[in-house]
Amino acid sequence: MSITESRIKALEDRVDELTKNFLQMATNQVPVTAKTDNTAVKVEELDQKVEETIYPQWNDKDYQYFAGEKVSYKDKYYRCIQSHTSQADWTPDATPALWARADDPGEEWPEWVQPVGAQDAYEKGDKVSHNEKHWVSDYDNNVWEPGVYGWSEA
Repeated sequence: MSITESRIKALEDRVDELTKNFLQMATNQVPVTAKTDNTAVKVEELDQKVEETIYPQWNDKDYQYFAGEKVSYKDKYYRCIQSHTSQADWTPDATPALWARADDPGEEWPEWVQPVGAQDAYEKGDKVSHNEKHWVSDYDNNVWEPGVYGWSEA
């Protein structure tokens, strides 16, 4: 089994476990806001586990990253745009040739960030907030500022 296949399998197993925990909570009719000691999985812990599954912490110890993988680093999210082996000085926030910003999956209207190039341009249908308004991208590979070109106000 390749490294990628084993990572995919591990993520699938983790998602299955989280789904079972969530279904157990729903079956026991535990309110989502409940915070009791007998709750199978506390809501905060479940949220954290889902986030860690989707965006694991960036690893600077010669870790092999593949294009498309996602990580969290300093409370921000990134997507690998070029396969590489990590090293301490290639942090996601400092290497735009390797990493592009990624939006918080829990945020419906994330703040617009100026793309640095095609690798982190917005796709058609992407939602952002900018200048106290909500915008939806009209085009793939959109690098324009909302309100200037290529966006429809929602």
